Amino acid sequence: MRVVLVGINAKYIHTNLAIRNLKAYFEKDYKEEDIKINLLEATINDFLDDILERIVEFNPSVVGFSLYIWNFNQVLYLAENLKKVLPEVMVIFGGPEASYDIGGLLSRDYVDLIVIGEGEDTFSKLIIALKKGEKIEELRGIAFKDEKGIKINITQENVDMNLIPMSYEEELDFQNRIVYYETSRGCPFICTFCLSSLEKSVRVADLKKVEEDLRILAGKKTKIIKFVDRSFNYNIKRAIEILDIFRRIEGDTVFHCELNPELVSQEFVDRLRGIEKRLHFELGIQTTTPEALKEIKRTKDVEKALKGVKLLKEKGVPVHVDLIAGLPYDTFESFKEAFNKVYHLKPDELQLGFLKLLKGTAIRERAQSYGIVFRSQPPYEILYNKWMSYKELTILKGIARLIDKFYNSHRFENSLSYFERNFDTPFDFYLQLYGFLKEENFFFKENSLESLYEKLYFFAENLNLNLPYIMELLRYDYLLSGGKGKFPSIIDYNQEQKEIAKNFLKNKDRLIKIFENRYTLQEIMKHTKIGYFTFDIPFLEKKENMVLVFDAEGKKEILKIYI
Repeated sequence: MRVVLVGINAKYIHTNLAIRNLKAYFEKDYKEEDIKINLLEATINDFLDDILERIVEFNPSVVGFSLYIWNFNQVLYLAENLKKVLPEVMVIFGGPEASYDIGGLLSRDYVDLIVIGEGEDTFSKLIIALKKGEKIEELRGIAFKDEKGIKINITQENVDMNLIPMSYEEELDFQNRIVYYETSRGCPFICTFCLSSLEKSVRVADLKKVEEDLRILAGKKTKIIKFVDRSFNYNIKRAIEILDIFRRIEGDTVFHCELNPELVSQEFVDRLRGIEKRLHFELGIQTTTPEALKEIKRTKDVEKALKGVKLLKEKGVPVHVDLIAGLPYDTFESFKEAFNKVYHLKPDELQLGFLKLLKGTAIRERAQSYGIVFRSQPPYEILYNKWMSYKELTILKGIARLIDKFYNSHRFENSLSYFERNFDTPFDFYLQLYGFLKEENFFFKENSLESLYEKLYFFAENLNLNLPYIMELLRYDYLLSGGKGKFPSIIDYNQEQKEIAKNFLKNKDRLIKIFENRYTLQEIMKHTKIGYFTFDIPFLEKKENMVLVFDAEGKKEILKIYI
């Protein structure tokens, strides 16, 4: 009996934990059975007919699809056409998009069965029953169609997480993929926009198992292990114990965890010492509007949440912070306030997300009372509500794209700081930049890296700022970020400056002496970028001729020479 489990990921670097867990859990008890479980991973950007061909080549009896908001339409296409090519194959859906749309999915003639909720135990029992030709009508945790209509059985008991084997056992390019791992399921919080709020209790794996699994993954030179625990630090004592596990594991694997910001304590931060650069924390502030926080059942202690982000930043841990636009009671002005409060903390990444009305969530059930109108197709994103118009949300969409292009890229840090100083608030800067770039049709075409420097320069020109200074500031940021790719023409040197820089580079003995004979000339030219400036960059607008030497690999300024 051949079974294929299909995971369609959003990006190539992602991996599908769900299908691996199903396979590992099954083989734990039934490895000797004459059943072959095959995994097939692809991405939403792959050609769907190529994926279909790969599935058909297995000649499977059963095909299971893991269904999420990012792959919903792709999976429907694959399942429908698979059924046409192999009419006898059993098509099974699982995952959050399946569990909360049972009737809608089973009404499609190409969907035979849905696994509800956690699938490990249900899937194993289902496959064995199918192999033995046993009846499945009373099997817990499934929904299916019969002559009487759709039947939904009660769910299985929750899976003991200690019984789920470490499921990344196949050969994988661990250095270039994100490996997902979970130490807990469920969430103690009840945020109305989140599916995790539906399971209010938390179940955990023993820390001995966690350490064993993580050692295996780190031993495979895994670059990033991303924890899917909904709130890594809900239990501070346990979170600290896991941090100690990270510390005991040698190597340079980075551990990505989602934290509840108001639970970040000084004790927690103190235990990060020595592993700061091997961590990446994601924190959801969402909003700072008290009425909105109350309505979505989040903490109203905004200052405590912001302090949590600040503590982590001061510790030097890379921090990603989320905001959500479109929440009930959040207006354009109140969202602006939230943006500014978070932006001033200077997180390493700032994500402006937009409310998604996920099936099964409380906020979706109350959407009509909030005046929320949202897209009918996944990811069910908001169009407008009582407090924020469609136009206002589209403006925020544009600002979100600017944040990704300019702020999150870390290519324009000094230039952005200069612009921000010329506005009352950071939001005002991005709002005016949005308006300027919209007139330039920026949002309706692809924009090269070179064009981003051009856009900022012309924006400065539009504001009547100090253009010679902003040109050199943009040049400084370009060189500081590694100076990769074509040198943007808008910030290129004039002929006189090129001659000065060229003459500086010609003096080979001086270069070697500057680097104290640590490098050969060839090594200096390979690992450094050298720029000529007429201002005391990046801090002062004072005229001062100088040469700056940048470490192109470490992306830092290493030498300033006044000439």
